[in-house]
Amino acid sequence: MPKLLTIQQAAREAQVAAQSIYLAIRKGRLKGHRIMGRWMVHVDDLAVYTASRQAREKSKEVKP
Repeated sequence: MPKLLTIQQAAREAQVAAQSIYLAIRKGRLKGHRIMGRWMVHVDDLAVYTASRQAREKSKEVKP
């Protein structure tokens, strides 16, 4: 059975605000699924999002 997280759980795992998770879903940066009226995020999708987010932040640090 796939491991799904609520928006709040995903935000806690990624150490970001819940609004950031909603925005990432809306912008297509994170896959989200509506299940019985609630947004859910698969742990694997959250891992991909977190890794890409960290890479974006790291590339910003390198620029002079």
